Amino acid sequence: MARPREFDEAEALDRAMEVFWKQGYENTSMNDLLDAMGIQRGSFYNTFGSKKETYLRALDRYGQFMTEGGPYTELAHQEPSLEALQVLIDRYLESVTGDGVLKGCFFTHASKENRGDDPEIQKAVMAGLERMQGHIVACVEAGQRDGLLPDHLDPQGTALAFMASAWGFHVMAEAGVPLEDLKHAARQLFGIGQVPA
Repeated sequence: MARPREFDEAEALDRAMEVFWKQGYENTSMNDLLDAMGIQRGSFYNTFGSKKETYLRALDRYGQFMTEGGPYTELAHQEPSLEALQVLIDRYLESVTGDGVLKGCFFTHASKENRGDDPEIQKAVMAGLERMQGHIVACVEAGQRDGLLPDHLDPQGTALAFMASAWGFHVMAEAGVPLEDLKHAARQLFGIGQVPA
């Protein structure tokens, strides 16, 4: 009879996500992972398989986190609107600069580190980005229906432009641009600054 697991798998994965998020894939050793996850080597291999598999699961978990506690949470639980998009801007910028720690966006870090060299990692990042893009597309379409955004905008392209801008704001935060300045600049996108708070 197999022994029951003596750890919470979801909690261990969250801890793995945190260490990968902070240190990157290459700079995270097996000992770093085991220490962060609080599990033994045998339990790790039996449950998670390998460092690479754990990293891919951590990227998927981060995509879930974005709508379950992360900056997309409120957006995922309210009707799509331009006002919801403004909330997302604030929450995203707070998440990449919050608590005085420039932790940034895990997907951004993963993309910069991988640079398309590993198709599996690239696929995992793209899956997360597409999930987030879908939420933004719904808000852009709602803004068009409400007459707050022009009809000629392509929702998919506009959402992608928004996400590219958000990643740029993330890099600017790392460079030291103050959070309130970034929020002010971000609200100018697509006239979002005109939406009542």
